[in-house]
Amino acid sequence: MPYRRLPVLVQSRQTWLREIFTYQGTVLPRIWRRLLFVAVLTVALTLVHVELHQFIVRDITPLPFTLTGFAVSIVLGFRTSTAYNRFWEGRTLWGAQVNACRSLTRQVQTWLGPPPGIVLDAAQMVAMVDLRRRLVHHAIAFSHALRQRLREEDDVDEYEALLDPHLRATIGADINRPQAIASLMAGLLRRAYDDGLIHAQHVPIMEASLVAMTDIQGGCERIRSTPLPYVYRVLVHQIVGFYCFALPFSLIYTVGWFSPVVAVLVAYAFFGLDAIGEELDNPFETDANDLPLAAITRSIEIDLRARLGESDLPDQAVPYDGLLL
Repeated sequence: MPYRRLPVLVQSRQTWLREIFTYQGTVLPRIWRRLLFVAVLTVALTLVHVELHQFIVRDITPLPFTLTGFAVSIVLGFRTSTAYNRFWEGRTLWGAQVNACRSLTRQVQTWLGPPPGIVLDAAQMVAMVDLRRRLVHHAIAFSHALRQRLREEDDVDEYEALLDPHLRATIGADINRPQAIASLMAGLLRRAYDDGLIHAQHVPIMEASLVAMTDIQGGCERIRSTPLPYVYRVLVHQIVGFYCFALPFSLIYTVGWFSPVVAVLVAYAFFGLDAIGEELDNPFETDANDLPLAAITRSIEIDLRARLGESDLPDQAVPYDGLLL
C-alpha cells in the first residue's frame, strides 16, 4: 500500500547555535512578511526622524507600550498554553488508539478460539484463523480511516486491501467510515460468539476495546470541530498586530537607528507566539509541527500484522529532509 507523504517535523538534537539559525519547522515561514513590514516601517520612520529631522508624531513615550506589552504577553501565553493542551490531548488520544489496537489484537488471538475439549476440523480451523485476521485487519483499517477523517482525506484505496472485497464499496460510500468499520468488527465478534468461539465472559472485554476506539474517535473529532472561539482568535490577532505596527513610532525617539532591531525582535516574539498558537490549535493537520498521524497509523499496521505472523509488512515511516513523511 502506498505511503502518503505528509510533512511533520522530526526534531533532532542540534547545538544551541545551530538551533538559533534554524528555519525549517519554525514560525518564520508564517510571519516573515509581517516582520518585513515592521522592519521597513521602522527603517522609514527612523530615516525620517534621524536624517531628515522630521517628527511624524511627537511626544510618544515607551511607557504605554510597556504596559500594553505586558497585557499582550499574558494573552499570548494563555493562547499558546491552550493550543498546546489541545496538541497534547490529541497525542494522548492517538497513544490510546495504539494501545487499544494492540489490546484488541491480543484479545482476538488469545480468546477467540474453541472452548476446552472441542477440536476443530481443518476447515473450521482455517475459518477461525481467517476470522482473527479479518478482525485485526479491520482494526488497522479503522486507524487509517480515522486519520483520513481528521485530515479531510478521501482515499479508501490506501486501506482497501485490509477489508473484505465485498465490503469495500460499502465502506467507501459511508459518511463515517471509522464507525462503519467498527460496526463490521462488532458483527464479526457477534458471529464468533454465535459460533461458540468466544466465551460469554470475554465478550464484554472485547467489546470494551471497540468502545475505547469509538471514544478515541469522538475525542479527536471534538478537538477538530471545536477550535478556539473566533472572537478570541481575532482579538489576539488584532492586539498583536496593532501593538507591533505601532511600536516603531515610540522607539525612534529613544533608540534611534537601533529601532529596527528592537522592533523586529519584539515583533518576532509576539507574532511568533501568535503563529504557534494558530498552528497547534488543530494538531491533526499537516503542518510541520502537527502530529505525525501517518507515521502512527503505519506503526499500528506494522505491529498488528506482525502479531498475525505476516511477513509482507509495509516499510516503517522514515524522515525525509528533516520531515516525517
